[in-house]
Amino acid sequence: MSASTFSTVGENVRGRTNGEVSEEIRRNLRRQLSCYASADSEEISRRLQDLDREWSLERVAQAGASGAILFWIAMSLLRRRFLVIPALVAAGFLLQAAITGWNPPMNLLRRLKLRTKAEIDEERYALKVLRGDFNDIPELPKNTGERINRVLEIVRR
Repeated sequence: MSASTFSTVGENVRGRTNGEVSEEIRRNLRRQLSCYASADSEEISRRLQDLDREWSLERVAQAGASGAILFWIAMSLLRRRFLVIPALVAAGFLLQAAITGWNPPMNLLRRLKLRTKAEIDEERYALKVLRGDFNDIPELPKNTGERINRVLEIVRR
């Protein structure tokens, strides 16, 4: 199996997400950045702290699968046949996510507008550009829309 067979969860989730859901997540990012386009360093720092606490889709999926496995193992203390569920379903979903970067519960999580780690990081670095954390960034336009376009262009390079 080549290295390209294994893709990141974020890439696969974005690729398999309904177009409307993906577009809403992109619009939310632009709205959020627009709020901080002319914010002071302190406000941006508070938002960055919020992002540090935000759970990514990948983290929620892992926690959910782990919780399900623990629940069904506990249930198996009552009846051994309950061991089949964590063995086949939850562990299967974890294995599928590890190999393909996607599994069925991720569709539901995505519809709940959960973002991938890469999408959270995109906002994080865009805010750092707005705050002026990087020395090699050219001066940004004053117009908010142009400013956000330029920041996203820089971050996505």
